[in-house]
Amino acid sequence: MIETILGPMEGVSDFPFRMWVNLISKPTSSYTPFLRLTESFPHNELPSEFWPEVLIPSFTDLVWWQTHLQVMTPDPSFLARLRKQLPEDADSVDMNCGCPSKMVTGKGSGSSLLKTVEGFKSFVEECVSHFDGPKMSLKMRTGFHDESLFEELVSCLPADSLKHLTVHGRTREQKYSGYADWNMIDRASRIFKGKVFGSGDIVSQSMMEDRLKTAPKLSGVFIARGAIQKPWIFSELQGSKVEVSYELALIYLEVFHWLTRLWNDANPEGFLPCLLDAASLKSNPTLDSWLLYREKLEALAKINAVYTDRNTRRSLARTKMIWSYMRTNWNSTSMAPEPLRANTFEDMIGELKKLKTES
Repeated sequence: MIETILGPMEGVSDFPFRMWVNLISKPTSSYTPFLRLTESFPHNELPSEFWPEVLIPSFTDLVWWQTHLQVMTPDPSFLARLRKQLPEDADSVDMNCGCPSKMVTGKGSGSSLLKTVEGFKSFVEECVSHFDGPKMSLKMRTGFHDESLFEELVSCLPADSLKHLTVHGRTREQKYSGYADWNMIDRASRIFKGKVFGSGDIVSQSMMEDRLKTAPKLSGVFIARGAIQKPWIFSELQGSKVEVSYELALIYLEVFHWLTRLWNDANPEGFLPCLLDAASLKSNPTLDSWLLYREKLEALAKINAVYTDRNTRRSLARTKMIWSYMRTNWNSTSMAPEPLRANTFEDMIGELKKLKTES
């Protein structure tokens, strides 16, 4: 069975986003965005809000999905401190060697580690030395400037010491432009003597099937931006027939907004009812159940949350970002600009409900 995994996305895949996607569909597992390890951070303990599925005791028995921690650092010695801060039952840590951001690569992290084979090999060997057994996984791109070093980069990896390898089929130079090169991902699956996952451009079951024909040895695929566009994609990829109406999609969007708003405004204990109420929704995910859950979240937000202008604006901005992807699932009417110009969430939903569109 091919694993279909919710990939890490900086600024996107925080806890309420992960919960939201796992409410709508069923990724095999999920990943946090990358946690930057520096000389002084994290100092004494990992920030609990970054990985509450594992780090907040009152959450661990309520979450129904598995989430792994992704980290990023220019200095593998910082992993010695991280290892002491990890819970004993944390089964893996993923090292990001693929982020193309100039702010990241300019500080020697992310895909800048792919500039030389010698430097990459030394970095990875020191990283895995901080763990007993294959507890670390690694995500990389096909190169920094180009793909000329890719096979050497993959060949130098210590497969016995890595839980798995994920390859995003673009170079750092490409960032997110063009198309991912799944032929290179296939090459990695034939060179690396362990589990390999592919990443890049999958937004439907047919696209996954097409990519797996190119790279048939893969153990699974990571879905990132495709999960913003279609948060129900994991059910689709696992063979379920999924039909999401425009009406239901707006309810999904409202749930995302209230989860984000509550997470930003309330403390973790104040967020617990969101998890408790989710149990009945998971067991009976009908339209009426989604409507009831949305109403409960909105009521909870109005009772318990301490609104701030900053968090209100941030929640609205994130909701608009989600809709800018989701709206591509319907006809041209859903592309109307008015909802994205709204000054409040209420105005945005009002504009969206005015639109008449078909899936």
